[in-house]
This record gives sequence, structure tokens and C-alpha cells, in this order.
Amino acid sequence: MLFAELLRLQGHTEPLSQRSRLYMISDLVSEDIRVSIGKGTYASSPPIIRPHHANNRIVIGNYCCLAHDVTIFAGGNHPMGYLTMHPLKLYLGKGSFEDWSADCGDDAETTTIGNDVWIGHGATILSGVKIGDGAVIGARTVVASDVPPYAIVAGNPAKLIRKRFSEPQIEQLLKLGWWNWPREHIEEAAEYLCSGDLDALLAFAGEKRGVSSPCSSVH
Repeated sequence: MLFAELLRLQGHTEPLSQRSRLYMISDLVSEDIRVSIGKGTYASSPPIIRPHHANNRIVIGNYCCLAHDVTIFAGGNHPMGYLTMHPLKLYLGKGSFEDWSADCGDDAETTTIGNDVWIGHGATILSGVKIGDGAVIGARTVVASDVPPYAIVAGNPAKLIRKRFSEPQIEQLLKLGWWNWPREHIEEAAEYLCSGDLDALLAFAGEKRGVSSPCSSVH
């Protein structure tokens, strides 16, 4: 289902539905039990999501934003200890896919993308990677290792550019975990979330959710 169409069905017609063609990823992979997609997560075009083996898993959190041409893998490696990279025994009918999968060593790997993550155009997420909440993945980046929460990474392989916020602020945001709030609270907090005012968000959280939060953010 197009994201714009989903917004229309929910009664939200201005302005995003008139300008965007965004895809709710959960609708694209709803029949694959190996893939879990959180609420509000969308893509600008259908991503390539490839869990290779039966026990591979791909988990994407809530409110993530995927640009065009994103690829996410789980499994699919070749046994590096073999003298050939070709699945020769499978090709010749002399082995089983299960044996090949076991020798690859990634037949049970999970690729995890946290909440509120932005993945840029043409980025590739390799098998077994864990991307933290609030991270930003630059365009054309190849992510081959874990990415910390609220980190900005880019390149091939991905390298840390900087953190989006200070470590104390990141700790506060992770504690809030706004992406798990009820929808009505997120709607009320949208003005604060779509700003840089962490103090206001902390105050809102303390008022609406009874969360024990500092009276001001740490800079």
C-alpha cells in the first residue's frame, strides 16, 4: 500500500499525501515471517529485503525512513574456508542446501535496524549488522559492522562521521524511547519531536507519561 494512500485512509490528506509516493514496508513483506517491520516505517521505493536462509531474520524498528534503492541482507555469504567460492556441490547435485548453509556460518544471523533510523539512497546493510536507534546511514553507504545509536555513518565500509547529539542527550533520548509511545502521545509531542528542543520533549514526557525525567537536558 502506498504511504500516501494509508494516510488518506487514516484521514490525513494534507500535505504529505499530495506530494509523496512512499511505501509502508510492512505491506511489502507481510507474508515473510522472517521479516519484522515496526509501525510507521516507510521507504521511498520498495527496498530489497533478503533473508537468505530459513532461520535468518531481518528486524526493522518503528518510524524508520528508507530512501530509494536500499538493500538489506541476512545470510547469503559463502564459506570463506572453501578452496572455491562457487557452490560447486550444489551445482553438480552432490550436496544439500542445508549443508551449504551450515558451512556458510550465517544461517541463523539476524540483521537489526533500530527505531527512528534514516537510511540514505542506495545504502546496503550487510548480514548480522545491528544499527542503533536514531542512526543515520549516508547515501551509498555499505554497513558491514554495528552502528551506535544516533551515529551518522557514511562510506564503504561505513565510518563514523559524528554523533547527532551529546552522549548525555543520547542517553536521555534512548530512555524516552518515544517510538514506543501510544499514537496519541506521539501526535501531541510531534511539535517537539520535529524540533531540536529536547527540554520541551522531556517536560512533555514527564507530564503525559509520568516518566521521571530531568527538568532540563544536558548539553
